[in-house]
Amino acid sequence: MMTIEINDITFSYVSPGEDPDRVTLLDHISLNIPSGEFVLLRGGNRSGKSTLARMLNGLLLPTSGVILVDGINTRDPDWRWEIRRRVGIIFQEPENQILGTTVAEDVAFGPENLGLAAAIIRERVLDALQTVGMSDYADVSPHLLSRSQQLKVSLAAILAMQPSCIVLDEATAGLEPADAIEIMLLLQRLNRETGVTVFIIAHETEERITADTTILLKNGRLVRTGMTLRNETSC
Repeated sequence: MMTIEINDITFSYVSPGEDPDRVTLLDHISLNIPSGEFVLLRGGNRSGKSTLARMLNGLLLPTSGVILVDGINTRDPDWRWEIRRRVGIIFQEPENQILGTTVAEDVAFGPENLGLAAAIIRERVLDALQTVGMSDYADVSPHLLSRSQQLKVSLAAILAMQPSCIVLDEATAGLEPADAIEIMLLLQRLNRETGVTVFIIAHETEERITADTTILLKNGRLVRTGMTLRNETSC
């Protein structure tokens, strides 16, 4: 069972300009994310939440400290692609992650890069599209879809890689309330039925989402963690 261990990480960079200064986005964060959790990370602008999202699958590396995915250090270049297979991430603009000319091609992109047999790829694509309710759109150009449909395609592309964890970095921001609720219910169902860990990053004022565990970041610091109650019909 996959766990993500975040051990005393910081992330900082030197700002450009005539008077460069070191900017700290994450300041000594430690967390343990058990397998199968439905986690909500809240925070305002510049709280560091998007930076943390990119660290969970090695897109960014901590300035100090360690992140372990199933005991694998995200700094290890030999495991970089396997970590990104295990921890899939959807960003705020899901259309920017779309690579295929059709929905089916986009969902197949990841499994193809794993070198899987054509029959296995086809099965994974069909299963993933059925899971997110997009089977009827397999031959449609993703750029003709609505934003919520594009998000489902991005989710299907991750599911086709058979991940252990799905991270959404404010991916539902800007959706109509009904569409956002539909996505959250889909993620709750996946979490409940498959045991995949779900890690949702939302703005501090977002009220629609409930989870097993809620985390609050402020100015790069972890200011609160706690258990929350979740039911299958409230988001």
